[in-house]
Amino acid sequence: MPPLEDCIYIVDELARAGITHVDLTGGEPLLRNDLEKIVRRLSKWGIDIGVIFTNASLLDASVLNMLERYNQHPTFQISFDGVGHHDWLRGVPGAEQQANDAFRLLRERGFERAATMCIHKENKDVLRETVNHLAGLGVGTLRVNAPTSMGIWTEYEERYALSMDELWDIYRDYIPRFFEDGMPINLEIEGFFVCEKGSTKYKVQYVHDARPDSNWNKLGCCESVRYTQHIDPDGRLAPCQGFCETVLRDEFPSVLEGGLGSLTLCGRCYEIVETKISDFLNKNPDCATCEHLPKCCGGCMLAGIDDAGNFLVPDERICYFFKNIGEQAVRDVADAAIAKHVPNASSAPC
Repeated sequence: MPPLEDCIYIVDELARAGITHVDLTGGEPLLRNDLEKIVRRLSKWGIDIGVIFTNASLLDASVLNMLERYNQHPTFQISFDGVGHHDWLRGVPGAEQQANDAFRLLRERGFERAATMCIHKENKDVLRETVNHLAGLGVGTLRVNAPTSMGIWTEYEERYALSMDELWDIYRDYIPRFFEDGMPINLEIEGFFVCEKGSTKYKVQYVHDARPDSNWNKLGCCESVRYTQHIDPDGRLAPCQGFCETVLRDEFPSVLEGGLGSLTLCGRCYEIVETKISDFLNKNPDCATCEHLPKCCGGCMLAGIDDAGNFLVPDERICYFFKNIGEQAVRDVADAAIAKHVPNASSAPC
């Protein structure tokens, strides 16, 4: 856990760089007994806290009271890994009840709520129940993803991880239930399916809309890193949090050593931000002739990174999606469900 002095320095650097919005992640940010001093500093500079990522074990009225004293009203994003299964994945008896209590408290106090669910072989049959349960607690958004192959999960994935085909079987079965249940929550299912609460307008998020004749020298491999970046506990500036969990971690510069303004225009982080699809194609010439390129655009750099730190590697998951499942399969399922369960829908799919 970084000392308070470092945190205050980083906040001041954010202010000098004109940053007006931050999210607080971890680890577990609520573990800090000096969190109020950090929140006070953020508020002094007019920096809003957009999201606090937490497991909710330490979330209580005193935390919310503190945030309100500084006019901070963030969304709380809480892990919730399936009705009846959350304790198992977290390894903490009572964790599910803590999460439920936190959602209720946040609803009572008027704070926005979001949840993430890691789906695996143990909880794959409770997706529908979990969506409806969270919707009943007033949770605004649920993001469903398979666990990333890193950390302690690597010890369990051989037994519990789901293949892309298995995931598609689950999602293909659930998407109609989502519309049958009245689109009860904002839902993001990996890259397969995204839909807002109460709406029939959906997206297949894996799909990009580049033109076949696009200038790949101008299109970035990842657009989100141009607008949102990550500072890890020892001040390292990375394109996103996931990069700090790879072999490239030590190559990212520290805000504590160089100052935020200068670091954004040089070094490994800047290199990744400025990586174009043409750079990816130069490393992967077979992808240049693939019919799916305009829609996949190489996938996620982080998902394809290898043990040597090469991030210009095809994203196997998105590659498999386009070659073996496809956008149209998702649209066929969603459109049929809308026609059956929302017959008067006026909105067309995106």
